[in-house]
Amino acid sequence: MPFYYIVLCLGLASAAPNLEVIDRDFDHAAVQLRLARGEAEWLSGRATDKTARDPLGAAASLRAEVHSLRKEFDAADAALGKDLSPEQFQDKLAMALAPRDLSDREPREPRWGLKSKKVKAVAAKNVSHWVLAEKAKRHPWFKAKRAPRCGKKSPAQKTNEVKKQAKKASLPKPMARSLKLIETDSFRGGGRRRVPQGDVSTAVAGAGGKQKVADEGLSTTGTVDHEEPMMRIYKDGYSEVGCYADGMPEFADKFGDNADQYRDGAGVSVVWYKQHVLKEKQQPMWPYECYAFCRTVPHMVFFGIMNGGMCYCTPYIKPMAGAAVKCEMPCPGNPTLMCGGQKTSSVFEMHFCNNAGEDVKDAATGAGETLLYFEREAWTLNEAATALNAAGAGLQPIAGKGGDPISGDLAQLAKKTAGEWENTLKDGECFQAFTSLQKYYEDSEGIFASDLMVPANLEKADWAIFEMKTLSETVFGCAQKAEEKNIFAYPWHETVQASEDLSAFWSGHLDEAQLVAQTYYPLQYGLNPTTTLTDADVTMSTCSGTVVGTPMPLYLSECAAACEKMIFPKKCVGFQSYAGDFGPLCVMFSAFDKLVTHKCPDQEWPAAALLQKANATKKANATKADINCFDVKVATLFSGQSCDTAYGGSSAVKTTCGDECGAAKSFATSAGCFVRYAELATGGMPEVDTKENARCFGGPSNKPGGGAAGPAADFATPDYSATIKYGSADAKSTTIWTEV
Repeated sequence: MPFYYIVLCLGLASAAPNLEVIDRDFDHAAVQLRLARGEAEWLSGRATDKTARDPLGAAASLRAEVHSLRKEFDAADAALGKDLSPEQFQDKLAMALAPRDLSDREPREPRWGLKSKKVKAVAAKNVSHWVLAEKAKRHPWFKAKRAPRCGKKSPAQKTNEVKKQAKKASLPKPMARSLKLIETDSFRGGGRRRVPQGDVSTAVAGAGGKQKVADEGLSTTGTVDHEEPMMRIYKDGYSEVGCYADGMPEFADKFGDNADQYRDGAGVSVVWYKQHVLKEKQQPMWPYECYAFCRTVPHMVFFGIMNGGMCYCTPYIKPMAGAAVKCEMPCPGNPTLMCGGQKTSSVFEMHFCNNAGEDVKDAATGAGETLLYFEREAWTLNEAATALNAAGAGLQPIAGKGGDPISGDLAQLAKKTAGEWENTLKDGECFQAFTSLQKYYEDSEGIFASDLMVPANLEKADWAIFEMKTLSETVFGCAQKAEEKNIFAYPWHETVQASEDLSAFWSGHLDEAQLVAQTYYPLQYGLNPTTTLTDADVTMSTCSGTVVGTPMPLYLSECAAACEKMIFPKKCVGFQSYAGDFGPLCVMFSAFDKLVTHKCPDQEWPAAALLQKANATKKANATKADINCFDVKVATLFSGQSCDTAYGGSSAVKTTCGDECGAAKSFATSAGCFVRYAELATGGMPEVDTKENARCFGGPSNKPGGGAAGPAADFATPDYSATIKYGSADAKSTTIWTEV
C-alpha cells in the first residue's frame, strides 16, 4: 500500500498545488513507506533481536526518520512557494520519498538512550527466586486493583466522551494531519508494534459507510471501507459504558435490516458481526467476542450487543429518550454477563493505548512470582515428606528388632503424616493448575515479542493475561495450603522464607536451639534425678502420650526448640527423639503416659564417675558461653547420640564441652525421651507407667560408632532441579524470563 500513496502524491503535483492535501498525503506516504522498510528489514534478517525487543527505541528511531523526511518535504514546500514548476516539485517530492541507499551503513539501531518514564528497564541480572517467591506471597499480583488498559474513567467522563464522538463525527472535517504516529514517549510492549494512529482509530464522517457483506456461497468475509475485519487491530482494550436504547442500530444501519430507515447525516453506518463473519466461524456471543471483531474495524469507537447476542460496531452512540432501559438477557457465550435486552444495548467503549505488551509483561511477572512461591512451598514440602517417610520407614523394622511397640506406632504415625504431606498438592487441581500456569507463562515470552497489531497475536495476549490471572489465584491458594503443612513440618519455616541471610539465620538458630535443649532432661532421669549415677542408670528411652502437632524430621536440639514454641492448641511438655541412618524423627507430647527404658548391656559406656557432678559443678560449667556442659553430657549419653548428631558439627558445644562430647557414644540408632525441666520442678508431671527393657534399643546389632550426621553446616534449601511426580506427569521448576 505505501506506493499507492506515493503515486497519489506525485499525481497531485502535476495539478494545481493544494498544500493541505499534499501535506496530508505526504504524512501518510512517509509513515507507510517507513513501515514497509521496517517490515522489509525484519524479513530480510537485517533487524536485530535487540530492535525487536526494544519497542521504545524503535519508536524513537521511527519518529526521527519521519521528522527527517518531514524536513525534506518542508524544503520542497518552501521551494514551491518560489514559483517552482510542477515538474520541479514532482522531482523534489520523488526525491524526498524515494527509498534511501542503506548499503553504506549498518542496519538501523534504535536510540537506546531514551527510557520510558512509566516502565523501568529491568537490569540484566539474576534475581533471587527466594525473594520473588516471598514477594508473591506478601503481595499477590492478581488481587491488586488495576485500571483498564487506558486508565479508569468516571461515568461523567464517559458521557462527555460519547457526546464529543457524536459531535465530531456529525461534522465532516478536512483530513489534513489527521493521520500521524502515536505521540508517546514509549511504545509499550514488545515486538514491532508500529501503527499509524489517527483517523483509523477515531470516529470520522463516513465511518462504516462502505461495506460489502460476507458471501456464504463464495466463503468470503465481508469488508468495511475496503478492509477485511480480523486482519488488523485498531483498538487494544475496552470497558463497559452502560445500558442504552441506542438509536444507531435503527437509524444508522445502512446495509442491514433497517436500511429503509437509514437517515444518518454524517454518512456513517453500524457494522454487524453476523453480516461480515461467515456462519461457520461465528462464535457464541459475549462482550469479548464482539470486541474481538469490532476492534479490527476502522473508525469504530464503540460496540454494542442487543437482543441477547446481536453484536454491532459503531463510531458513536445515540441514546434515545424514553422509558427506563434494561439489559437483562444473558450472553450465549457467557451466561454470567448480560447482552442487552429487547431493543436495548449493552454498550462498551474501545480504546487504543499501545500497551498490551506491557500488560502481558506485567501479568507474566506476577505469574512468574506466583510460580516461584508455589515451587518454594511445593518442593520444600515434598522434601519434608520424603524425609519424614524415610524416617518412619527406617524406624519400623528397628522397633521390631528391639521389641518396642511404642516406636512402631510412632513410625507408623510418621509415615501416615508424610503421606498426607505428599498428597496435599496432588489433589487433581494444584499441580495441574501449576503446570498450566507455567505453560502460559513460558508462552507469554513469545507473545510479548510478537507483533501485537495482528489480531490473532493480540487475542493470544488478552487470553494469556486472563488465564495467568485466573490460574495464579488457584496456584497461590495451593501454595498457601502447602505452606501451612510446611509450618507443621518446620516451625521456623516463615522465618526462613523472610530471611535475607540464611547462613546467619542457621548459625544463630542452632546456637539458640542448643541452649533451649539444655532445659530438657531425659524423662527417666528427670523422674529420678541423682548425682550418683551408675552404668545401670544410663539408658536410652522411648515414650508415648498425647501427641501434639505432627511428627517432624528434626534432630534433638531442634526438636527441643520446636517443643518450646508449641503452646497452641496444646502446650508441649516433652518429646521423643530418634536418629539413625534413616535420618531424624521428632514427636512432641502434651502429656506422657508410658515410658520404656532400653539398656545396652554389651556396650561400653563412659565411667559413671564422669557423670557425678554436683550442682556447684553445673553452675561453674554454665559460665562457658552459657553452655552447660553437664546438661550436654546427660542429653547425649541418655539418648545415645554424639554432639554432632544432637547439635550439629559446627555447634559451639564441641569446643566448649570438648571432654563431654568426647565421652559421648554415637549409636547407629538412638532414642531418647525428654521432658521440660520446668514441668518437673513445678510438680506438673502426672504418673507415668515406666517399664524396663533389658534389650538394647534396636537389638544387639545397635552399637556405638555409627549414627546420623546431625544438622548440616549450612541450611539446606530444596533441590529445584528435581521433578515432582503427580499422576503420570512430572512437575518441574520454572525458567524465569521476566526478571533477567
